[in-house]
Amino acid sequence: MELKHLIAILSKSVGTLKITLPLFCLLMFAEDLYAQKRERKIDSLKTELERHKGLDTTRIDLLTEIGYLNYRIDLNETAKYVEEAENLSKEINYPSGIARCIYIRGVIELMHSNFDQAMNYFENSAQLYVNLDHRKRELGNSYMSIGAVHYYQSNYEQALLNYKKALAIREALGLPITNAMFNIAGVNAKIGLYDEAIAAYKRALMQYEESNDQKEIANCLNSMAAAYNEQGNFPLALEYHTKSLSISEAIRDSIGIARSLNNIGNSYELRGHYDQSLDYYQRALIYFEKNNTRNNVAEIKTNIASIYIEKGELSKAIEMLNESMGIANEIGDKEQSANCLNKLGFIHSTLEDYRLALKYYQEAKEVNMEISNQLGL
Repeated sequence: MELKHLIAILSKSVGTLKITLPLFCLLMFAEDLYAQKRERKIDSLKTELERHKGLDTTRIDLLTEIGYLNYRIDLNETAKYVEEAENLSKEINYPSGIARCIYIRGVIELMHSNFDQAMNYFENSAQLYVNLDHRKRELGNSYMSIGAVHYYQSNYEQALLNYKKALAIREALGLPITNAMFNIAGVNAKIGLYDEAIAAYKRALMQYEESNDQKEIANCLNSMAAAYNEQGNFPLALEYHTKSLSISEAIRDSIGIARSLNNIGNSYELRGHYDQSLDYYQRALIYFEKNNTRNNVAEIKTNIASIYIEKGELSKAIEMLNESMGIANEIGDKEQSANCLNKLGFIHSTLEDYRLALKYYQEAKEVNMEISNQLGL
């Protein structure tokens, strides 16, 4: 989004959203420095890699670090560096390098919403790290990522179990626990404990701000705003989503940008501003499809279908829901499948095809009961 466009949106919003231009410019400047710092680090590591001719652990560590730093920028670049690192790790028998490559491959698959493949990589990396006493931090990261896969597959009990494993490791090592607490808050939000989630997000946000971690600040603002949306505090939700968007744009985080656009669209939808909502959803869809984050593509198509329902364009809504459900079934996102089934039931009820509507509602109920999704029942 262009700067002038974002300023225009802010100036038209409710009073709580208005900020002065000098403050906004300072914020953008600080976040742009963050993006530049990351890119300078990548460039520095690439230069070091060019100079390092040895086929050893140092080269492997450089390759994996460059690959990992690229995963929110260019997953193809990530895959390229990891492949070289993994081949060399196997050639010289470097267990830490092999485990790190397997873990990053899991990250790649997770970003593509290939949850079964991601789980396999994360579990394999955890098995390797268990036997490496000097890699307990990385073991905690593997548990955290296993939890994330369970979360995306609506297995919230298993997600919470693995997040707590990661939390215990980080506490034992005296490491920051912000990310683990943030993820636990996400589970609380998902099961409807919004006050607990918001309180945890606020604590996490303070720590992210202290460390000036712009990517996580944006992520935290987005998640907090989503909880405010569910509570019906739409002005505050829109304020936080808009702040998150400005940060993600400044640090060139395409996935963060897409999530913010989606969530701003959701805020407008909940306020009944359907044309604005559809605009943001469609812009988010472009980013998600470009990054091939299929769980997000499924979610945004369902959101777009909801707008078409409100606008009375039911054939378009059915098309979007069928596309979304197809993706959700492929990747094992049962909550999203149930959401689509519920909406299809509503559409056919509106069309007075009650037999088909009942069929969809019953299927949705069965899926929601299977995953203990009380909010979907």
